[in-house]
Amino acid sequence: MEAMPEQAVVSTVAGNTATLQVRGLLATDAIEKAVAAAPRAMREALTQALEEHQARALVAAAPSERGESFASLPMLAVPLQGDLVLLEPDLLGELAGYSLTGQLADLPSFNRQDDARPYLIDIERGRIGVREDEAQYKLDIDSAQDGIRREDVLKALDQRLRRVDLLQPDLIAWAGRLLDGLIARDFELTYLARHINALADAAATRIASLLKDQRRAAFQQSLLEGPQRARLDARFDFKFDPQRYPARWSYQGRYQFRKHFYPLPGELKAEMDAEETDCAIAIDWMPQVRRWVRNLEMQPMSSFWLPTSTDRFYPDFVAELEDGRLLVIEYKGGDRYSNDDSREKRDIGAVWASASGGRCRFVMVTDAVTAGRSVEAQLVSAIGG
Repeated sequence: MEAMPEQAVVSTVAGNTATLQVRGLLATDAIEKAVAAAPRAMREALTQALEEHQARALVAAAPSERGESFASLPMLAVPLQGDLVLLEPDLLGELAGYSLTGQLADLPSFNRQDDARPYLIDIERGRIGVREDEAQYKLDIDSAQDGIRREDVLKALDQRLRRVDLLQPDLIAWAGRLLDGLIARDFELTYLARHINALADAAATRIASLLKDQRRAAFQQSLLEGPQRARLDARFDFKFDPQRYPARWSYQGRYQFRKHFYPLPGELKAEMDAEETDCAIAIDWMPQVRRWVRNLEMQPMSSFWLPTSTDRFYPDFVAELEDGRLLVIEYKGGDRYSNDDSREKRDIGAVWASASGGRCRFVMVTDAVTAGRSVEAQLVSAIGG
């Protein structure tokens, strides 16, 4: 007699009477093993009982457990060097073609600081070394320029500011203009040498801001009509894996979700009056929704995302509609609904939906007070029903 599968447990009650306990949805081979392990006279009745169990378990199982598939979601791509590539955050630097040529070389926030202690400066083979002097008297070394050359300070800045996304000649030229501007503001080379670390920190922050502006401009360019506009391509479709849903924690509330693709929504608060949970319940109740997923943040291989000018954007929910369309939903509280981050996410969502030719919809919903209508009404309006 074959051994019973793990999901089927036989417990003897009395004499020849036995009880078979079955847990969850059984695979076909598990059913066959359970029937083969039973006495021959009981196999027909057991087969019927297991079929009834399967029917009940199938109804109770999540769509992913029933062998269903979630429709694939198109992702944005952009043309680059004659080919289409996925529009990822790291690509924006290449699209921007980072350069400091023609950019302002100013540090308006860099101001002279009085030092409580004097410093000694050593220059050896073009390298600047700065250390505090142990003398008990204060030296006015800012007025003494001997031994401090512009190229020494420039070289020290270059060493501290190098970036893989900037050409070194470009960086050096910008740093040279920066030094000239500071000298024009009456900063002595000696002072700049003594404060080289603070100067480099301020310059690095300024460069990051300049490049961020270029990155944002490249991102905005990809949203506009033209040959460089982002578009959808089947090569980059995303699919939810029925076997993988790496939630850090699962919903433990009282509401029983009926249409969530996986057994339990991940990273969703238990309280039914929590705003995102309330939105999830509204999605689950919609007759137009076939199945949906609580999309997980920071899971680029397991979740759907859209690019922004700085990072990846993981919308809160993805729904597959009964008519085959896809609805991507982001929930924002009223205090964040109109900020710059939300506006950028609405823009990229609108571009993504527009590129789909009507197959996809994107909506950013908020609380009823802010929107002037219920979450349900916002969702219905988004799908055109």
